[in-house]
This record gives sequence, C-alpha cells and structure tokens, in this order.
Amino acid sequence: MFDAPGYSMGLVEPVVLNDVVGWRRRGAQPAKIAAVLDMALALLARPFGDDRAVVVKPSNIVNSLAPAIMGLRADAHAILLYAPIEDFLASIAVKGLWGRRWVRQAMIGQMQDGVLAQQFAPDEMFELTDLQVAGLGWLSHHSIYRKMQDRFGAGRLGICDSRSLLAEPAETVAKFFARFELHPGPEDSAAIAAGPAFTRNSKESTSYSRSDRERQIAATREANSDEIAKVAEWVRVVADGIGLDVAPVSSALR
Repeated sequence: MFDAPGYSMGLVEPVVLNDVVGWRRRGAQPAKIAAVLDMALALLARPFGDDRAVVVKPSNIVNSLAPAIMGLRADAHAILLYAPIEDFLASIAVKGLWGRRWVRQAMIGQMQDGVLAQQFAPDEMFELTDLQVAGLGWLSHHSIYRKMQDRFGAGRLGICDSRSLLAEPAETVAKFFARFELHPGPEDSAAIAAGPAFTRNSKESTSYSRSDRERQIAATREANSDEIAKVAEWVRVVADGIGLDVAPVSSALR
C-alpha cells in the first residue's frame, strides 16, 4: 500500500530488523543493540526519489523491538494491525502442520524476548494445544500494543483489525496515509486501493480479494469450528484475567 511514488516508499520485512532481534536473542548488550538499531533505522528512513516518507512493514518478530524503535524515533508513527481471534486461529488451522509448527517456533521467540502476555509453568506449556499456543502468541502481541499505546499515546499509534482494513479500501488508504501526514486525493487513494495491496496475496503472489479471504476463513472455521470456538473463548478468559481488550476499536480509521 505504501509503495506509492511521490508519497512514500514501502519496505516489507527488512531483514536487518530481524537480524537485530536475533542478535538480541543471542545475548547482545542493550546499549549495543540500541546503537545498532538506531543506525539501521537511519538507513531505512532514507526515501528514494521524491518520496516524502518511508513506511516499514516489519516481520512480526520485530514487535518485541517496536517500543524501542518508537522510543528512538520521536517523530515516528505506527499502525498496529491484527486479525480478530477467530480469523487468526482459522488462518493458522488452514496452513495445517506447518502453520501449527510455526506458532510454536514463534512462541519460543516470544519467550526469549520476555514478551509472553501470560506466564505458564513448563508442564502447563506442554499441555497447550497448537491453537492455544497460537492464541497465546496473538495475545502477547496485543499486550505489546497496549503497552505501546500507554507509553506513546493515540496520536502516534493507531490500531486496525483486518476486517475493518478490507471493508472500504479507498477509505483505508486515505486514513492510513494521513497517519503519516500524507494526503493523497480521492483519485490517488482509489488507484492505490485498486492496486496489489488489496488485490494480491503478498506471500503467494496470487490474486486476492476480500470475498476470497472471507470464503477461505469461513470454510476453515467450519471445518475446525469446535477447536476454534473453544480456544477463542480460552483466549478471552486469559485476556480478561490480565486486563487486555481482545477487540480494540480500529482507531487508525478514525
């Protein structure tokens, strides 16, 4: 979406940020991490041509560094994206074995980063199902989001769920760009909304639409309805116990 000449340059999951996360997990000292992260951000922030901003979509493993990134760049803004819990669980279930393995690998990383929303004893962790692990990881990202909003405020941070994001693409473009003090007119917003950001699957490079996603999610939820419903309720109970909102209002579209 943000790869829009004349407005902004979009960078998708730059490896250098993943490398900083990996370095941190291997025991790098905080002061050295901050210095290297500051240098990486300075390099990433240089737009090409006449673009006025650089917008980075990092890998989700970088979320543990997001507070540090926002702290190092007082003029930076961010939009935090999430899928509703049932949709997220369905997106993991549809990937089969590899999706379930991925969420366990992701949780290991969150444990190393010290960002799990809820701590469990080792034997309790082994008892969690694959989708419970997915739900705990999802909840841990929400915990990071809330702490960032408390620290940096709604003026610098917006949040948006995937259903709201896809509901009105042109409106999403206009509101999201405004978050970065960019203001494409109606024609440019419509052109961006009709482009690959809303019509191509970024991971598989195939055609994509809101209706395609809804059909896929609905089919997966139906095939795994019992497990998804039970795990989603479990996530809500855990969230309630630690005071987390699992369905925050999409402030990025206001």
